[in-house]
Amino acid sequence: MLYQKLQKYYPFLEPIFPTEEIFFEYLLFASKPLSHYSTLLKTKTAQEIVENSLETEDGKYFYSLSHYIEKQLSDDISKIKKESISIKHISQDGYPQRLLELQHPPRFIFYKGDLDLYIKSIAIVGTREIDKIGVEITKFFASEATKNDLKVVSGAAKGVDQTAQQECLTKGGSIIVVLGSGLTPFLSSSLYSTYKKHEKQCLIISEFPLQFTGNKSSFPIRNRIISALSLGTILVQAPQKSGALYTAEYTISLNKPVFIPPVGIFQQGFKGNIELLKRRDPLIYIIDSIEDILEHLQIIKKSNDMITISDSNIASDSKIEILSEKTPTQKILLSIINNSYPSSIHIDNIIKKSGFPIQMVQKELLELILMGDIDELAGHNYTLK
Repeated sequence: MLYQKLQKYYPFLEPIFPTEEIFFEYLLFASKPLSHYSTLLKTKTAQEIVENSLETEDGKYFYSLSHYIEKQLSDDISKIKKESISIKHISQDGYPQRLLELQHPPRFIFYKGDLDLYIKSIAIVGTREIDKIGVEITKFFASEATKNDLKVVSGAAKGVDQTAQQECLTKGGSIIVVLGSGLTPFLSSSLYSTYKKHEKQCLIISEFPLQFTGNKSSFPIRNRIISALSLGTILVQAPQKSGALYTAEYTISLNKPVFIPPVGIFQQGFKGNIELLKRRDPLIYIIDSIEDILEHLQIIKKSNDMITISDSNIASDSKIEILSEKTPTQKILLSIINNSYPSSIHIDNIIKKSGFPIQMVQKELLELILMGDIDELAGHNYTLK
């Protein structure tokens, strides 16, 4: 009844929340952002929890749910429409596959921009208290990443985050800003006003409800999203107990590489980097160039305005020989499919990224299937074989 009642006031609810169950889970989440309902949802539906809580004055969630529905829901829906904000539930198509690798993937993500930007991305993280050396290192790798068509993932803090973002945007690259708050506070901030002219180059994403302002717990939680979305993490500058070390730890836990530039042992601002290097973890690499990173990620350096993929990602024993047999169109399609690996990619996204006509894409994908290079999964999704 509640869903139908609210639809009278908000007739555009359905496009935002395609099912009642997703809408009711959203109400639970928006009213108590840092609570986890997974245990409750194993025994009751979100609708049962919401309706029971609203009808029972001593219900555990009574006040927060009532307050959200009466005071904030309308503002959120207006903001979603005005700012072209999108919402994905974990059960929906298009939810980033890499987030599913997390032990506790977010039930919802809220974002503004092109969600596909994350597919080929590298995280650049570090301290807020950046020094001159840190600035130089950050700008160097942000610029080199941009030259090689890698999108830069970071938070929104002063220091390394903003230095990397500004360098990337200045050089014509794209950034992914992962928030420790909801989108509303960020979209009204002075930082976003400076980025707005680069809006098409920015993906702003959060796992928190729109109006959530963030707190001490939400920012470390946010760091796991930075690690999950990116192919690896560059740790520029981190003193001991730096929040950026959380991101590095999450990256390692996801079996992804952490890249650390060489630093002086007497510089306090890099003590966290040094502590990580001492661990001799096989996923931690000392790097001094973008070539080191591209090699570990098996991406060939950009040339002639196109990224190609490492031959080792394409076929078996006689890789270079087999790759040389592919047409230029097939090589580009293989590159696009590889960039989403291990996740599959839908044919619509392949067409969008390649710019080729649908008939050409369909024909070449069929050829690649017959050659044994790719597999077609259900729903016109493709992956490397």
